[in-house]
Amino acid sequence: MARTNIHRAQESLRVLEEAARSADPSLVNRLASLRYRCYDHEPATLAALERWSIAKKLDFGLYVVLGQEFARGRDFLEVTEKAIAGGAGAIQLRAKDMPVREFLDWAFRLRELTKQHGVTFIINDRLDVALAVGADGVHLGQDDFPVREARRIAGPQLIIGASTHSVEEARRAVDDGASYFNIGPIFPTGTKKGVAAPVGPDLITQVTAVVNHPFTVMGGIKADNVDEVLRRGARRIAVVTAVVAADDITAAARAFTDKIQKRFSQPAQ
Repeated sequence: MARTNIHRAQESLRVLEEAARSADPSLVNRLASLRYRCYDHEPATLAALERWSIAKKLDFGLYVVLGQEFARGRDFLEVTEKAIAGGAGAIQLRAKDMPVREFLDWAFRLRELTKQHGVTFIINDRLDVALAVGADGVHLGQDDFPVREARRIAGPQLIIGASTHSVEEARRAVDDGASYFNIGPIFPTGTKKGVAAPVGPDLITQVTAVVNHPFTVMGGIKADNVDEVLRRGARRIAVVTAVVAADDITAAARAFTDKIQKRFSQPAQ
């Protein structure tokens, strides 16, 4: 919309410039100058708006990652509705073993649901699916599609998240164009097969001391240990089983969001 309005302004100035040639030639140069200034400022204006849009979509506290194997027979829509009711501000669809057509169908349905609630929607791994359904972003692991190439294909408007397990990987993710990086697994977790050894909460302190960039934390985080990562400066908490597998999904999500909001009363930076 911003691009369209800028182009309308440019075209309007061009029309006024042409009209002024016969009505008032003294205005021609001034109108032409304004039109060229519109051209000059267009890239910077659009870039600033894109940065603002990304920052707004990353202004969440609880980030729920959907894993069907942990949902206890409840489908993605039910889990998502209840998680959002508990304050989840971001939802990620992760189902690596699901056939792509089924995955795509769920992605379209979840995109519609999250859009209705104004919740950020991220696709795990599949850049093609994220672009096809108009998701807000994609999350990529160390062995997934490279962040740098994803940014080249998707452009600046797509959120790109990257899994990291060290200061060096966090730095590289930012350099490659990631909108945010994830630090983890913080604590022992059985959510993913072949997962890396826990990095521990100390890594949060180490990373934030040298990398000033949005990040999430994940891995074995529960309501009874989330305070430890919050004290280290984490503001965006990603969870799977602690919410998705809970008896009461809404209450489980609310337990996290209450603690996050209590710790940080201002929007995430």
